[in-house]
Formats: sequence, structure tokens, C-alpha cells
Amino acid sequence: MIAPFPSPVLEWHNDTYASIDPKRPELSAKGKKVVITGEGYGISRDTAIAFAEAGAAAIAILGRKEAPLHETKEFIENKYRISVSTHVTDVADESAVKQAAKEIGEWHVLDMNAGYFSAPAGTLEISAVNLPAPLLVPACSYASSKYALLKVMEVLAAEFPDVHVVTIHPGVIKTNMLEKSGMSVADDFALAELPAHFTVWISSPEAAFVRGKFVSSNWDVDELKKAAKKIAGTDGLLTTGLHYSPELLA
Repeated sequence: MIAPFPSPVLEWHNDTYASIDPKRPELSAKGKKVVITGEGYGISRDTAIAFAEAGAAAIAILGRKEAPLHETKEFIENKYRISVSTHVTDVADESAVKQAAKEIGEWHVLDMNAGYFSAPAGTLEISAVNLPAPLLVPACSYASSKYALLKVMEVLAAEFPDVHVVTIHPGVIKTNMLEKSGMSVADDFALAELPAHFTVWISSPEAAFVRGKFVSSNWDVDELKKAAKKIAGTDGLLTTGLHYSPELLA
């Protein structure tokens, strides 16, 4: 479909497709331990399932509610025969995160899917999970905290050149978080499988060229791959920052 928002590619997806199918051999997660935050339902649940389909050796899921974590664990272990560990953890609690990290041990893929978005009155709770954002304006705290997070991820990519760091926009997904926000959005939601499968692709060697970049799961990966050299070799492309024209300062 044609992109409803500004996009660097022509093809826009709201559903999964062959190129990001986690069962593709090129996207195999065999031998990898995958850690996923985000309660165990919605996008995080589908992402855990996607990595199970990709053959991950083990999966660890973190969230604040035990019931959805346990349900996801049972589903994956029964269907895919893969070891899944659950960790009841609030990602805004540093000591709890350290304890979970100690329990999990070494990992290969980390999907930081946890986030929070509610009505404007929930600003302080949003900020504790995402990044400080003090304004009580609808969506402002969420948007500003996510924008700050983009920059944090870019700095991480710069400081750790051996780590594949990518920021993913999941698309507009009909999740509990979106419904709780009270925002009015269009009915043409993307399916949660889209960002889940896109994340598996991102963690594969095929996506090495988007390291340190911002990408949307709606963007067609085949078009992105055609522009791989330009994306990887152009500083500032698909990143946040202050952009200006030299002519303005002449």
C-alpha cells in the first residue's frame, strides 16, 4: 500500500510478508538467547513467538504482570519446545532489572519493547518508564520521551561499535496501551506480527546496514536493502539531529 506518512520507501506494510518471515533460513536465530521486555502480551508476545519460530535457543521475557508472562511461556514451550524463562520485573526499577539480568545471564538479542502511554494525567508514570518528559499535554510526554530515547540509542551505537543497535517504530498497533491512551486513530491498524517479524529481520545479518539508525516496521525491507550502501554510508541519514542548510548561515 502507499505510505500514509512520510517514508523513505514506496511500499508500506501493515501486515507481515515473505521477506521478514522468521522461518526464513537467512533470519535464523539458532543458538541465540533472546531477551524481550513488555509484559508478555501484544507486540512483545508476538515477538517472542517470532523468535521461537526463528529457532532461538532460549527466550527470556520480562514484565510487571505474572499471568501474561506465564501464558506466553506455556504457549511457546508447548508449541516450539524452546526454553522460556519469565521475570516479573518493572523496567523502571534498577535493582529489579539487575536481578533479572543476573538470572538471565549472557544474551545475544535484547528487544526493549516495554513502554507506557496513558491519558495526560499519567505523565509521571510514562516518564519513569521511557525518559523524563514533564509536560501535561496529550501525547507530549510519550513523544518527547521516545524522541530522547532515539538519541540515547544512537549514542549507544556510537559507544559500542561491536553491538548492533537499531531503533524500531512498530507502527500503529491496536494494543492495550493504545486503547488506554484514549487517542483517536484510524481503523487501518498494523498487525502485531509485523513489528514482531520485523524485529527478527533486524537482528539478522541482512539488517547490518541499519545499525545506529531509526527504521519503521512498516517500511519494505527489500527497498531498504536496495539502498543499503547509501543508508550505511551517509551520516545523519535515518537519525535524529539538528539539520540546516549552509546557505542559511552564509
